[in-house]
Amino acid sequence: MDENFLFENNNTAPELFSEEEYIPTEKNPFCNYSENSSYKESYSDVIPTFFFRNNQLSLKPSRYESAKLRYFYNLCGTILISGTFVKTIIFLVFYAIVLMHTCSQYDSINSTAGFFRQFISNPSIRYSLLSIATIISALFIFKTGCRFSKLRTCSFFRNNHSAKTSEIISFFMTGIFITSIYNVIYLTKPFIPEMLTVSRPVFSTDILQSLLFFMYTCLVVPVCEGFVFRGFILKNMSRADQRFGIIFTSFLCAISCGNFLEIIPGFMMSLLLCKITTKYGTLSYPIIMHITINICNTIILAYGDIFFNSNIFVLQIWTAITFMSGGFFAIYSFFKEPLPKSTKPQRKRSVKLILRTVTILPLIVLYIFLMSANTL
Repeated sequence: MDENFLFENNNTAPELFSEEEYIPTEKNPFCNYSENSSYKESYSDVIPTFFFRNNQLSLKPSRYESAKLRYFYNLCGTILISGTFVKTIIFLVFYAIVLMHTCSQYDSINSTAGFFRQFISNPSIRYSLLSIATIISALFIFKTGCRFSKLRTCSFFRNNHSAKTSEIISFFMTGIFITSIYNVIYLTKPFIPEMLTVSRPVFSTDILQSLLFFMYTCLVVPVCEGFVFRGFILKNMSRADQRFGIIFTSFLCAISCGNFLEIIPGFMMSLLLCKITTKYGTLSYPIIMHITINICNTIILAYGDIFFNSNIFVLQIWTAITFMSGGFFAIYSFFKEPLPKSTKPQRKRSVKLILRTVTILPLIVLYIFLMSANTL
């Protein structure tokens, strides 16, 4: 097959990669030179499967390249939509099974209505089933996405280099600052229209309920979001432009949280975790960082709920401390390690093509609908 059809305004085919050169391939799904400060105009290293080295990239993508990029964008939208339905169906099926099993053991016929109300509002049952559904749907999205993207699972855990202590502290404090933004939103809840608010779970002396919520918040969510958004979605959204990939992946992650008030802190947290992923080339670091940040904030919330009877004084003190101290590190991290740069050819291969992707808009509409339904 003639390779000239990949390139516009070219009369000769460019040279192939030298075997002795380091070639960014799909074996390292986070390899993208645009993240480096020395990155200039070379686009051939960003999508090595489409281009050859030292080729001058045309401003307008060829039909072949546009089709290939839209394939990966459509793949993300299709699998995320499918994963949402898989999660919903699994949750409802398990919920119905547990409901029928529990109802069959319930002897009091006169209190059937009260039993159903109590069962449906039981936080322990809801969070246990939600955890199961989230894990299964995340595995479905990640494995199916890797299968159709031709990515190996093990390739997501090959780190480029070790993290320095100063970098770990900076990222951690930035994450703590982001959680303080969520706490500020929660503290201003009395001033927010009720239709936009969703009550956060309150820790109690019920050990099982508190443990299940802790496991869902601090283990299930960080791990599942890491595999789905910082793994499969980030890679495919970054095929043409890593800056676009980080921003758009964070946007999808934020609106998938199911709460309008969590969009801003969710977007900022995903930006941080995506930066960590692309910096070190592994999912291990962002997942561990996400777990650690959630554990710290959840412990404070649990401490205030259990020992201070849900008094917001503890949360106010914690929020003030983390907002001021973490804000310094957030500003420092932003200026020291900004998002990767984008060239005009990259933007034409990401922003414009995503608007011509048929599955992304329905995905966004679906997420907004679920957020609206969650507030009712």
